[in-house]
Amino acid sequence: MPTKEIEITPDMVVAVWSGLQAKYGSRVIRKEDSALMVVVANALTSMGVLDRAAFLTRFTTTLLTDIYAPFVPGVPTPMHDLWSQLVIGVHEHVHVLQYQTDPAMFPIRYLGSKAERAAYEATAYGTRCEMEFWRYGEFVTPAREIATHILSYGCGDPEVEVLNSYLAAFQPTIRERYINEPTVVAVDLLDRMAA
Repeated sequence: MPTKEIEITPDMVVAVWSGLQAKYGSRVIRKEDSALMVVVANALTSMGVLDRAAFLTRFTTTLLTDIYAPFVPGVPTPMHDLWSQLVIGVHEHVHVLQYQTDPAMFPIRYLGSKAERAAYEATAYGTRCEMEFWRYGEFVTPAREIATHILSYGCGDPEVEVLNSYLAAFQPTIRERYINEPTVVAVDLLDRMAA
């Protein structure tokens, strides 16, 4: 595992997204080009949950095995540099795997319970810790900062605390090995490219 920052290239991002898509049978759809996502954005705005533009440009959304991204993997944007695209790709493929593992119940549990949603996101956000450790050899972003991201998922302070505790407990394990399968796939691809 590296002990210094690794420069992320467009080829790395494309390779990881392509490798994860091949492994999990997912597909990436540009979010603003999706009629479904525009309808969802409008509904969230009318309900006062989230601004339309923010939903379409800031957040990646995974439904079943379709990943609706506000960027084209490998093409940096002001909101999503190459590193964030790499991390998002691994994170979203955890959700694809969660769905594939339990296709009947995953959507119901994720949408129906803040506690379940926080548990699913804990695993997905664990990949951020893994990817940071791969790139930097340490954890750059504090667990609490990562945990606050679930506030945008309709979760509150209790779920932030659960996620923070999970990530803080998870980080020592990463020093020994990567746990999440999408991280293992991504790191294998990245290490082969660097060799």
